[in-house]
Amino acid sequence: MAIKFGTAEFGILEKQEGEPVKIPLPEVLPPWNPKTPHILPEEHRTQCFGYIQPMVARFNQNFGVWEAIVNIPATATSTISLTGENFIVGEGGLYQLRDGDKQGRKIANTTLTINKIERRWSGKKIKEVFHVKVSFNDEQGTVAKTLKIPAHDFKKIFEVIRRELPSAYTSLGDLDAKDEYLTRIYQRDASTVEVEYYSDLSGWVEFEGVPPKFYIGEDRFYTGMEIILPSVGYLNRREIFTEGSRFREIGHQNGVIEILWLVAHIALSLFWLRKFGVDFRSVIFVKGKTNLFKTTVVSLIANIFAKNRRKASMRLTSTKAYTQEFVTKMRDTVVLLDDFSNTVGASNNLARDNAETAIRAVGDGMFSGKMNVNDLSTGRADDVQCVIVMTGEDELGLSESSLYRLIVLPIVEGTFDPLRVVNPISHRIRLKCRRGMCITFCRVSRALPTKIFCSALYRCYCNDGCRDQFDCGIRNILRNE
Repeated sequence: MAIKFGTAEFGILEKQEGEPVKIPLPEVLPPWNPKTPHILPEEHRTQCFGYIQPMVARFNQNFGVWEAIVNIPATATSTISLTGENFIVGEGGLYQLRDGDKQGRKIANTTLTINKIERRWSGKKIKEVFHVKVSFNDEQGTVAKTLKIPAHDFKKIFEVIRRELPSAYTSLGDLDAKDEYLTRIYQRDASTVEVEYYSDLSGWVEFEGVPPKFYIGEDRFYTGMEIILPSVGYLNRREIFTEGSRFREIGHQNGVIEILWLVAHIALSLFWLRKFGVDFRSVIFVKGKTNLFKTTVVSLIANIFAKNRRKASMRLTSTKAYTQEFVTKMRDTVVLLDDFSNTVGASNNLARDNAETAIRAVGDGMFSGKMNVNDLSTGRADDVQCVIVMTGEDELGLSESSLYRLIVLPIVEGTFDPLRVVNPISHRIRLKCRRGMCITFCRVSRALPTKIFCSALYRCYCNDGCRDQFDCGIRNILRNE
């Protein structure tokens, strides 16, 4: 039965007689609101048209995924006028308007354009830098130079131009006209130009309005580490998953190796776990006699993306300042503090103090003093976002509160299979690819099933006989689930 008539309620309308009515589109489309892209402004809702914000798809080689990129060119038409009460942009530069003068007095032979905005996370705050194109004419013709100006110094750019570009002319005064001009430049360019994001520290970082991303730190601390994220986009992910799990064969899949295996995953997921209100605040202590492959095995999961393995760990006898810097800047990874000793001696006392301070910092989530980590009354706070694994032979002569935060893994003869540790490079490559796949998963899904991690920890706790050593850590991670 053919449907000839209907109602607007069901989206079926009676056919109208006569020629179709053509509704002209406006010359300028209504502004696009990223929060409600499907809602048109009130004055346009009665018209039969809509529009789609232009987008492009770009393949990310590092993570093997396609990303949707909003395609807003830097040259997009702006409605901001470059004419103000105190200035006008004319032929050859900037002019000041005064006392009704419509032509104005030339105060600079330059015109400015913000080409790019760089946002950089320094660990405590976001620093914003403008890439400003300065155009002017000199004896050789038209010149265009790009200056990098911190956002908080943008109003001082004419001082920078006088200092950096001698061929450009700008007057010393006329601040009202210049300030108004720079305000209009910012209003015109800031909302349309390309924004690039950087981080001084490695690990997961989330800028406002931008999906979280795992960054390679650009702080000079990472110089020489050669941190490289593996590209897993073209690899067989099932094979990566299976090969990476072979790390557990080193310990015959016993309780110790299973806990280290889970710790390696937790370290990479601390950012996401905290998003769901789960904090892992324990420190792992791998204790056993010498020549039992403690350091060799733990170093396989420590700072996994660093190519230079000499900087993948540090000794507990290092200075307090360097211990703090190492722990705070090694984010979202396993940090190996090697060779704890509790025997008498100045260096061993330093190792004990560093261990105590590091354990407390993990429990509190921060160090409280930059150069004196034992002084909790002064200095700035440095966040700790890593999992610390210590190795040593002696018992820890630490305070009771620090011991409560420890998960002690006893190592004896046969805990690790020496025949399966002989080729650590192959294990490291497999683990690196698997960690890269985990990063891809977190970026694409933008969520982490924390209950999977928690239930896995609980099964390890119940089935592998590690109740005494693992009880403290399991309560910490399950307390909010």
